[in-house]
Amino acid sequence: MRAERDIQSDHGALIYDLPEDMEEATGLRSGDVILQINRVRVSTAEDLRRAFTATAGAGRNGMVRALGRLERTAFYVR
Repeated sequence: MRAERDIQSDHGALIYDLPEDMEEATGLRSGDVILQINRVRVSTAEDLRRAFTATAGAGRNGMVRALGRLERTAFYVR
C-alpha cells in the first residue's frame, strides 16, 4: 500500500473510504494517511479513533498527513 501511494512513512492510518460530505466537512480525502494528531504518533486506525475522541471540543488541533508529501493542517472536532 505504501509503495502504491508513494508514502515514505512506515506508520499511519489510511483513510480508505470517506463519504463526500465528510470529505467536505473535514478536509480529509480517501487515500490520506494520518501520521500524527497533536504531536502524538498515529500507527493504527484505533490510534486515530482515540486521538479524535481525545480532541473533541478541545479547540484547534494539529494534524500531519501524507498525500505523497507531508502536509500539516489544523482541525476542530465537535
